[in-house]
Amino acid sequence: SRSIGGVISLDSLAKEDEESIKVYIEVGDNDGVNGSKKSRSQEFNFNVLGKKAKKEEIAKDYDKFFNRSKENQEQLEEIQKALEKLRKELMDKKSLNFKEKSKLKDLLEKQQKLLEKQQQNEELLDKLQKKEEKLDKKSEEIKKREEDIKKIDSEKEKEVEELMEEIEKLMAKLDVQKLAEKLQELKKNNEQTQKASERKDDLIKDLKFQKDLLEQAEKLEDLAKEMEELSKKEDSKEGKEKSEETKKQEEIRKELDELKEKVEKMKEENKAFDKASDDQKTEEKGEEASEEMDKAQESLDKNQQQKANEGQKKAGEKMKEMSESLQSSMMQMQAKANEVNMATLRKILENLEVLSFDVESLSDKSKKVEKEDPMFKKLLVEQMRLKEGAQVIEDSLSALAK
Repeated sequence: SRSIGGVISLDSLAKEDEESIKVYIEVGDNDGVNGSKKSRSQEFNFNVLGKKAKKEEIAKDYDKFFNRSKENQEQLEEIQKALEKLRKELMDKKSLNFKEKSKLKDLLEKQQKLLEKQQQNEELLDKLQKKEEKLDKKSEEIKKREEDIKKIDSEKEKEVEELMEEIEKLMAKLDVQKLAEKLQELKKNNEQTQKASERKDDLIKDLKFQKDLLEQAEKLEDLAKEMEELSKKEDSKEGKEKSEETKKQEEIRKELDELKEKVEKMKEENKAFDKASDDQKTEEKGEEASEEMDKAQESLDKNQQQKANEGQKKAGEKMKEMSESLQSSMMQMQAKANEVNMATLRKILENLEVLSFDVESLSDKSKKVEKEDPMFKKLLVEQMRLKEGAQVIEDSLSALAK
C-alpha cells in the first residue's frame, strides 16, 4: 500500500454564494481478478467562504485601508503644526532647554509611530491585493499599475527616517541653528509625503473602480454565455427537467438585476464614469435583456421550447451588448481624463517657461544691485512672488499626477 498526501482548499470548491459544502472520501482498489471494490466515508459538513463572501471581505479591507490612510494624514498635519511651532521657537536661541528637548523628543516619537502605522497600512494593501489575485487572475497591466503605485512614496519614507536620525544627533550636539534647519527640512519632506499619499490613495481608488467595472462587464459576459447554453435546449421539458431550467433562468435574472443595481450605484459614486457612460444605451440593453427573459419564461410555462430558446438567445445578446457598453464607457472615461491632463500640462509648461524667464531676469538685476540700494527690497519681494509661483506650478503638477 502507499499513502497519498496533499492539501485541498475547501474554499476553492465553493460556488459563488455557497456558505457550506458537504465532503466525503471515496477509495477503490484495482483488483483485476475479482473486480474493483470501492468504499465511501460518511459525509462531513464544512463552513466555507464562497467567492461572493471573499469579495465582501476584500471590500471591507479596502475601507479599512482608506480609513487608516485618512487617520495617518490627519496625524501628519498635527505633527506639521507642532514642527513649525518648535522651529520658530528655536530660530533665535543658542541652546535647548529641558522643555524644548522634551517637545522635540515627543515629536520624533510621534513621527516614528506614524511611519510604523503607514508601513502597517502598506502591508494591509499588499495582503488584500494578493487576496484579489487568488480570487481572480489579474491582467499584467493591472499588476504593473499596482507595483507603480506602491513605489510612489517609498523613497520619501526612507528620507524621513534619515532626517530623524540627523535631528537626534544634532540634539546631542546642541547645535540649535542646524537643528532648526533640519526641522524645516523634515516639515518640507512631510508635505511632499502627504501630497504623495493623497495622490496614491486617489490612484488606488481609481484602479479599484476600474477593476470593479471590468468585473461587472465580465459577469455580464458569463451570464450571456449561460443564457446561450439555455437557448440550445431541445424539446419541451416536463417535470423535474423543466423545473431546473426555470430555476436556472430565475437565478440568472436575479444576478442580472443585482448587477444593474451595482452599475447604477457605481455611476452615482464616480462622476467621471457617470459623464463618460452612455446611460441610455447601458440601461436600454439591461431592460431589453430582462424583457427577453420574461418572454422566454412565459414560453417555458406554455411548453413553447423554440420560442423560449429564441428569447433566451436574445437576452444573452443584450447582456453581451451591455457588457460592451460598460467597457466602452470606461475607455471613454480614460480618454477624457488624458485629454484634460494634456491641456493642463500644456498650461503648466507655458507658466514654467514664463517663470524661467522671470527668474533669469531677476538674477541679472540682483548682480547689479547692492544690499543698501532701495531697489534690493523690491527684488526680494519679486523673489518671494516667483517662489510662490514655483509652488503653484509644483502643486499643479502634483494634482495632475493624481
